[in-house]
Amino acid sequence: MFDAAGNQVKRTAHVRGSGGTGSSEGTSQTTAFVYTWAPSTSGWPSGWAARTVVPLNGRLYETQFPDPTTGLPSSADIDRVLMAYNAVGEQVATRDQRGVVHESVRDNAGRLVADKVTAFPAARSVPMRPPR
Repeated sequence: MFDAAGNQVKRTAHVRGSGGTGSSEGTSQTTAFVYTWAPSTSGWPSGWAARTVVPLNGRLYETQFPDPTTGLPSSADIDRVLMAYNAVGEQVATRDQRGVVHESVRDNAGRLVADKVTAFPAARSVPMRPPR
């Protein structure tokens, strides 16, 4: 599914049931793609997103992977990847499902010179989903 600007906003995978050939006998899993900045978005370290993120609509800010129980896009931190951009639209950071924040460091010409981890949660504080 695409929005009016041509951005993909949802992708659904249909998983066949064990006894049939049609998707109606199986399940589906939907991934959502969010292109608008929501300042209340949780998941960033305290105060980080408010001082770093520039709201540029049309950029991919969040990917919501399917909840393994419902198959619908999940808003739980364990199922989301967040992205942040600077004023010229360059990606400056990502936060993965484990809560690890990668910051992109650029030189004056805008070239990526480093990808550094700036936030890493305590190992036991972040649950992980088993592989699917």
